[in-house]
Amino acid sequence: MKLKNFHLVEAARNLKENAKLECGKLALQARAEGKPIYLIRNASNLYIGDALKHIHLDATVIEKVKFFYPVAKKHLSVCPDNLLLLCNLSGGLKQAVKKIHGALSVSPAIDDSEAHYLNQLVFVMEHCLSICTQSRIMNKSKSFLQYCCLCWRPIHFRSKYFCSSHYHEEEESGVKKVAKGQITNRQLRNSDEARLCRAIELRGDRSSEELLRFKQGILLKPDFYLTLYGWLFLLTDRSEAGVDYFSHIENRDYATISWKKHAKFIINTAKESFPHTYLKIKNVNLDLCNNWSSFVVEALNILDPIPVKKWNIKQESLYGGQWLLDLLRRHESYFRLQDIELKRGPQIGFGNKNPQLREEILSIASSQLKESGKVNAAQIARRVNLSRQRVSIILKELFL
Repeated sequence: MKLKNFHLVEAARNLKENAKLECGKLALQARAEGKPIYLIRNASNLYIGDALKHIHLDATVIEKVKFFYPVAKKHLSVCPDNLLLLCNLSGGLKQAVKKIHGALSVSPAIDDSEAHYLNQLVFVMEHCLSICTQSRIMNKSKSFLQYCCLCWRPIHFRSKYFCSSHYHEEEESGVKKVAKGQITNRQLRNSDEARLCRAIELRGDRSSEELLRFKQGILLKPDFYLTLYGWLFLLTDRSEAGVDYFSHIENRDYATISWKKHAKFIINTAKESFPHTYLKIKNVNLDLCNNWSSFVVEALNILDPIPVKKWNIKQESLYGGQWLLDLLRRHESYFRLQDIELKRGPQIGFGNKNPQLREEILSIASSQLKESGKVNAAQIARRVNLSRQRVSIILKELFL
């Protein structure tokens, strides 16, 4: 599946660059004047709104989602074209983060391009909060993502981007002892990240431009983590039948006797669109479920026995059929990812090349060929202060 609206992909990139520029200016001013940055205007501090008003938004996306979070009736006709106006309509910067995040969870009408733009918008607002002195009272480990960047599981409580299977801080600190032969979180994360990058590279569309920017050192973490989050969705098409079906279902409908109809629809949709996931989800016994809530819990347990309380989501989102379909789609993408074979060892063309180094190696190798008729990689390695293995790879690139 591809992000169809390239205008929004470019708009999301410009949004991030514009936000970093404006926040950087305000942070420099704060250091120069020795003043803190607050969420409210005051004579003794700098106001974050001075940066927010210069961060422009795509009106079409905001117009589409603003009805999915409550605003005052007098503001329903107003479409904010900058981040400051959006925050004022939402009740502040923190409330805007929560409401846009909520709109991502419950709005079935949002397509993948718009969801990508909104995820970037939430990331930008989190960045704006991070430069505010008042934002220190916020939980720094709280994540605005619904899922792990590399799979479908919930975010680990100490991480902003990864689940308990892909989060490896405990291994770095030496707290967790890993048995011999056991795959560590670090190894799993590195292999899944490499597989996802390989999948995007094989696609060869506009998404691969972000991968190239990362290889060139332009796209840095945590921006890259957010990009990984969006990439995993690209491996499986969204069920348009599911979007159409659940767009007409209200939250109160899940409490009625028709919940079994909705559950069967999800299982049938998985059979048609998510074959790997269907092998698991088909084992849910609807006769043992008392209501929609118990069906969702049983489905989550079959996918992975994670306690439901670990899912950092709103209760109404948990009851939504569209949320569950999106989770199944992400689960399907993860298992498709495991089918991708990794190329072990250094990859030709990965990373930045040093032309001066290659010219020096070529010059030395040419001299050796003239003198002895062969190339001595070990001697070249000692002269350029590299390993013999690395020099051998460069020589192969130079066809020597």
